[in-house]
Amino acid sequence: QLSAIAGDLASFARRATSILDRSHPAHIVSIFSDERWHGWFPPEETNFGSLRWSTPRASVQLPTAPHHKKIVIEMAPIRPWLGDLHECLSFRLNRRSIDRKRVHFDDWRVTIDIDAEMFSPHALQRLDIRCEPLSAPGGDPRKLGIPVKQISLVSDDPLGPASDAGLPE
Repeated sequence: QLSAIAGDLASFARRATSILDRSHPAHIVSIFSDERWHGWFPPEETNFGSLRWSTPRASVQLPTAPHHKKIVIEMAPIRPWLGDLHECLSFRLNRRSIDRKRVHFDDWRVTIDIDAEMFSPHALQRLDIRCEPLSAPGGDPRKLGIPVKQISLVSDDPLGPASDAGLPE
C-alpha cells in the first residue's frame, strides 16, 4: 500500500509541475524541420506518438531569445535507459558546456536552465547533445542517442511573450 501511495504522490507531483509549467509561455520547436536538426534520424511514428531519434552526437538550432529561461526536452519512454542518464547525457549551448547543476531530470523530461550570458548574438542558438549510444530495438543497426518527442523554450515570465514573431519556426 505504501508503494501505491508513493506512486500516486509522484504522479500528482508530475501533474502539478506540468500545470505550473503551462502557466509560462513556451515556444515549441518542430521535430519535422530538417534543416536545423544535425545528427538526427528522420521523424518516426511510434506507440508514443511522433518522435525523432538523435545519434550519440547531435545538435539542433533553437530560436531562443533572452526571455527564454529554460530548454525542456521531452523524451519518449521507449525502453529503460541503460546506465545512469544523468551521467550519460551532456549538453552544450553555443559550444559552451552546460554545468550539470543547470540540468534537471524528471522521468523522461530534461529541463536545462539558461540565462542571457549563454546566448550568442545570432537569432539561432545551437544546442549540442552528447550521450552514450543505445542499441536500437528489434535488430535495428542504428546507433541511437535519445528519443525526442518535443523541445520547448520556456519563458520564466508568466506575462512575457511566448515567442518572437521575427524568428523563423
